[in-house]
Amino acid sequence: MKFSGLISEIMREVRVSSNEPFIIYRDEKNKWYCAFIGNRRDIGFDRVKYLNDNNSLYLEFKGADFSYGSSSFVYDKVLITWLHAECENYINDDVFNDFKSLVNFLEDNMSEFSQKVTDYIAHCDKPLSLINKIMGFSLTSDDPNEYYDMEKADKAKKIIKNIIRLARELKSLEQKNKRRKISWKYLH
Repeated sequence: MKFSGLISEIMREVRVSSNEPFIIYRDEKNKWYCAFIGNRRDIGFDRVKYLNDNNSLYLEFKGADFSYGSSSFVYDKVLITWLHAECENYINDDVFNDFKSLVNFLEDNMSEFSQKVTDYIAHCDKPLSLINKIMGFSLTSDDPNEYYDMEKADKAKKIIKNIIRLARELKSLEQKNKRRKISWKYLH
């Protein structure tokens, strides 16, 4: 399902401040799922064990975690939590600090981006990699008291607000370069 559909499903649990645990995960086609891991649904199948066995990223919540929040609050919280979890996958890579700064920036500024932009980010295969690649600069600050470089924040906001167009342009450019490499390969 789409991310917005996932949030609609979660909202039933948020409205009653349920204490029943559920997990959120994506499949390889970037479709979002919600599964209850208590007694109410999914009986007889240990989805968490299955996801762990397949090294799949998932988040665990309860409706009560959102304190009767609005759907936009829940949407932002789930997306940011997902991005934090994705960032942790890169803890041993050189890009970890760049991604961590980017997630902190997104957390502080998520409300400034349109629903279309946040939906796009939610459905990207590797959103942190894509945004980092398109931005072309790091938000990591030299100041240890800052979570990200405040001087670059406005430039980053402009880029992210245009992420859909920029991602299409990047994909088109990569396809052209790929065709050139293939053509060049056959010329020799």
